[in-house]
Amino acid sequence: MAGIKIFSGGSRPGLKAIVVAGLVLIMTVPLFFISMAASERQGRAEHVQQEVGYEWGGLEQTVAGPFLVVPFDRLSEVGVGEDRRMVVMRRYAVILPQELNLQVQAASQMLRRGIFHVPVYEADIMAEGRFPAIDPASIGEPSDDVRWDEAFITLSLSDTRGIRSPIRIELDGSEHTFLPGPQLAIFGDAGAHLNVPGVHGPSEFDLDDERETEHRTDYGQEQPFRFSFLLNGSSRLRFVPLGQSTTTEITSDWTSPSYQGAFLPTDRGSDDEGFSARWTVPNLARSFPDQFVLSSSTSHRQARALGQAAFGVDFIVPLDHYQKIFRALRYAVIFIVFTFLAFFLVEIVLKTRLHAVQYLLIGAAQSVFYLLLLSASEHIGFGLSFGMAATATVALITTYGGFISRSRKVAAALLATLSLIYFILYTLLQVEDFALLFGSIAIFAALALTMLVTRNVNWYGDGATEVTTSES
Repeated sequence: MAGIKIFSGGSRPGLKAIVVAGLVLIMTVPLFFISMAASERQGRAEHVQQEVGYEWGGLEQTVAGPFLVVPFDRLSEVGVGEDRRMVVMRRYAVILPQELNLQVQAASQMLRRGIFHVPVYEADIMAEGRFPAIDPASIGEPSDDVRWDEAFITLSLSDTRGIRSPIRIELDGSEHTFLPGPQLAIFGDAGAHLNVPGVHGPSEFDLDDERETEHRTDYGQEQPFRFSFLLNGSSRLRFVPLGQSTTTEITSDWTSPSYQGAFLPTDRGSDDEGFSARWTVPNLARSFPDQFVLSSSTSHRQARALGQAAFGVDFIVPLDHYQKIFRALRYAVIFIVFTFLAFFLVEIVLKTRLHAVQYLLIGAAQSVFYLLLLSASEHIGFGLSFGMAATATVALITTYGGFISRSRKVAAALLATLSLIYFILYTLLQVEDFALLFGSIAIFAALALTMLVTRNVNWYGDGATEVTTSES
């Protein structure tokens, strides 16, 4: 006969385990309110970012242009029956560049308002390319009145308050300066334009016409252009690929870019000194043609198509402290379970008893850890805040556990266990790509340890102390 000792701890451990599980659920209430506080602080930070970005020149900037626009008038019949009449309808032929090359130097800086920091940039944008020779047959219908003398070039921006220098363009051998307003809302209501009266062919005006003495652009030939300007923005910078071939190169001293939009860069690189990225986009990769006619009924649809093709970079702060705190709160219940499990195993091994209120106090200490982490990280950063909050929490719970158990060995074991728990939590927050793997391993290890320690526990607590088995 062989005897296997089974101890019950003087109570019903199975019932106690259920009570402890209920206490874990109760601890989700303070965690919920801490999550609400974190959301409120993050919302405040985003509001400050919007305020600072607005005052700097715009939250995000999208640059679309240049567009060459040739107005034309069409005689159309409207109405029905006796109300039919002929009216002149204004239409706009929009011609996109045949080639567009963009060189962008974005100098970044971090602005501060109160305890919040906002990344902003000043982009030095240089664009060059050429408009194609225009086939007059492609401008409306033969009966339309093409207004070559009212042609203009327009440049669309998300927020013109970010413009920090005049926009001067070299066109047809001369330099011109853009005027405020887009003249035509192709991509939005903000932008700049340049009136460029033109002709199609060597002479379409009588020599006696006084307008012949003005400089006129011959749109029957290709028109190379080149312009540059400074543009302020915050958080994002986007460009619309208008050319039949569009090449865009962005360089900056910002060290944590996030490439977004319809196209990713074909070449990229980043280091401690900044990043550089290059996009090459052919016209076949976008959903709008090289030339289109615009009217009030088609402007919104065309603007949407242009916006869907935009690409660029976000100036992000990778895994800022709010993001890390939210990730830590997602793991909070699991780590409270780990702590409660450690004290539950102390009860089992030492045959002692802990009151539910003592578990609640231990859980409250862990909940306050996240509140300390949230409040301190806004001032001294996440890493240092985590170390301070974890040290204070481990010291508090370890001291409390030592007094409860009246054992230095138990206090030392709790110190090691809690230190390991917070080390695991910090590791999970740093290795986002491997968080699921490491977390799964930690949960499996905790489960295995629990099964090992409680393998001889009489969960019914019916007083049985020995199980007898026969040997053959």
